[in-house]
Amino acid sequence: MLSLKLLDRPDVPPGATGGDHNWHAAYLHVVADALTSMFAIVALLAGRYLGWGFVDPIAGIAGACLILHWGARLCRAAAGQLLDLVPSGETKAAVRARLEAIDDVRVADLHLWEMAPGRLGCIVSLVSSEPRDIAYYRDLLLAQWPLAHLTVEVHRCPAGHERAA
Repeated sequence: MLSLKLLDRPDVPPGATGGDHNWHAAYLHVVADALTSMFAIVALLAGRYLGWGFVDPIAGIAGACLILHWGARLCRAAAGQLLDLVPSGETKAAVRARLEAIDDVRVADLHLWEMAPGRLGCIVSLVSSEPRDIAYYRDLLLAQWPLAHLTVEVHRCPAGHERAA
């Protein structure tokens, strides 16, 4: 028997890198159809053979609550991708730390978002008194993270600029 955890989060959960919202929505649709059909059959049998007419509305409400729960989770996950939210605060912090470990580099602005399942985009603006070539920073990031889109902007700043706390 399938657990609700498995039904709620198939192979790859949406919102996580690699999740496919279309596949997940189709999967939930099929599972919800099957479950509500089973609920209806059980309710009809209980009403006919046990005289429990109250089971039919209870089965309908239970099916609606289950579909509402799954639908709300799917909408939240899809909205996160549509609104370009950061897929992981840990990834953003790691990118910032990696760049700020170079010379006197300070990250002035960093945007990291999920463009599509498994495809991250990154735009970063750096400040340094002795900036290196942009290709250096790009290669450094691309070697560690599989970024589908990367824009690096480097600004020269007078020596001794303060690091952000």
